[in-house]
Amino acid sequence: MPLEQKQRLQRWRERQTKTTEDASTESEAANRGTKIHELIAAQLQGKPLDCPDELLEFWHPVRKVIVAISAPPVAIETPVYHPTLQYAGTPGLIASWQEQLTIFDWKTSYRMKQLSWMGDAAIQVAAYKAAFEQIAGIEIEQALVVVISPNSHLASSKLNVYALCAA
Repeated sequence: MPLEQKQRLQRWRERQTKTTEDASTESEAANRGTKIHELIAAQLQGKPLDCPDELLEFWHPVRKVIVAISAPPVAIETPVYHPTLQYAGTPGLIASWQEQLTIFDWKTSYRMKQLSWMGDAAIQVAAYKAAFEQIAGIEIEQALVVVISPNSHLASSKLNVYALCAA
C-alpha cells in the first residue's frame, strides 16, 4: 500500500476509535442521567430506590434539593406537548421551590458548568415552560437547571443551580 494511502487509513482508524469512545462516554452519561432521574422521581413519590454505589456522589447533593421542595409536586417526569409549535419533552419536575412554581431540569456532569455553557439547557426549560402552560393553563414562575457534579477534592459533591428562565 502506498504511504499516502496508509496515512489516510490510519487517520480514518483514529477517527473511528475516537467516535466509538465518544459514543461510549455519551451512553454512560445518558445512563447515569436516566438513573438519577429515576431515583429523584421515586424519592418524590415516596418510593425511594437503592442508589447504586457508583452514583452516590451524584445522589447525595441532589437530595438536598428534593427535601427543600415545600409542597407536593405538580408533575414528576411528566411529558408535555406544545399544541401550536408541535414539540414535546419531559421536564424532570414541576413543583413549588422557594414559594414559586418551578420547572426543574436535572443534569449530571463530572465537571461544574458555567452559565455561559448552558444555552441549550435554557432553551430546553423555556420550551418545557411554554408547553406546560399551554396544556395546563397554569403559569410557571421560574425554571431551574440543576447540575449535579461530584467533586473529588472535597468530602461532598456540588450543585450548580441556574435560574435560566424567569416568567
